[in-house]
Amino acid sequence: MEGKPLTAKAAQFTAHFMDRLLEACRQKNSRLVVGLDPHIALLPQELLPGEGRTGEDRTGEDRTGEGRPGEGRTGAEPNLSAEAASRAILEFNRRIIPAVADHAAAVKPQLAFYERWGWHGMQAYGETVKIAHQHGLLVIADAKRCDIGSTAEAYAAAYLGPAGGEKAADGGVAEDGAAAMDSAAAADDVDMEADAITLQPYMGKDGIEPFLRRWTRGKGFFVLVRTSNPGAGDVQDLTVGEEKLYERVAALVEEWGSSSVSHASGFSALGAVAGATYPRELARLRRLMPHTFFLVPGYGAQGGDAASVRHAFLPDGSGAVVNSSRQVIFAYREQKCGGERWRKGEGWWADCARQAAERARLDINAVLAL
Repeated sequence: MEGKPLTAKAAQFTAHFMDRLLEACRQKNSRLVVGLDPHIALLPQELLPGEGRTGEDRTGEDRTGEGRPGEGRTGAEPNLSAEAASRAILEFNRRIIPAVADHAAAVKPQLAFYERWGWHGMQAYGETVKIAHQHGLLVIADAKRCDIGSTAEAYAAAYLGPAGGEKAADGGVAEDGAAAMDSAAAADDVDMEADAITLQPYMGKDGIEPFLRRWTRGKGFFVLVRTSNPGAGDVQDLTVGEEKLYERVAALVEEWGSSSVSHASGFSALGAVAGATYPRELARLRRLMPHTFFLVPGYGAQGGDAASVRHAFLPDGSGAVVNSSRQVIFAYREQKCGGERWRKGEGWWADCARQAAERARLDINAVLAL
């Protein structure tokens, strides 16, 4: 394919996921992942049908009363049918994705906000994946799945496509990946096929393996190791022998991913979710997991800052991406953007997201001296 760049669809079948993620970071000089978490109560009023409008955010004011979208404080849901809500979500994503595409290496749709609306919501999710790929963005499905073998296989097939492909000498996949791409494209059945997925480790290796087999098709995986939520320590800080449970999980993730290490980057296809809200633990995990790429939530609305996320990175600025959801996609609710609403036409809120994504990208780069 000399002289012709791979499309996002083709690339997902031909290269190691972490190599592709690193390349996306390099091309855009960005370590940012934008979370597509479309709280229906926070969507711009112009996207809602008349019966669903409250008028509360017409002026860009925050419904939480705290100056920014707050966890668990999203206001009352508008009274919408599943079809109407899903249509609004899709239109929101359709405008947000191109707005942030120049500043993000990937997007991360949170499946709960799509599953919430049943079949219509999942249709919106599938279209969101397609739109993101069209704009050259990698897609990480935030599904947090894991189960017994046959069930895990069904989950993996649903969100990552069928297993297959053979290991190539360079740590990517063999040529038959291209044939698989052509077959899938012809069938037009890969609308929900993401590039990577989040997983939970509680059921052990046999719950992870059905997903991990897909690394040879260019798929990636991020296992919950030290999460960003306030109650994370209730379980993750329990002592197991002489170590914390999260440290034991970290060792397992390094071990489970050892057969999928890229010859190019040195990272395995099995990454880790490690929260920015616990910087000391984040630094500890970086030392424990030298071959593991980190997905770092908790930056922005949850309280993590650029100084905290620095601990996730290697000295050369690689090894991690940082997720920001509400701080980017709902930036229009902040007064510094909402106050300029009168200068902007329809969809002005997407430009607010663009500005917020650029600020986040530069903020992270600054602390990494990049």
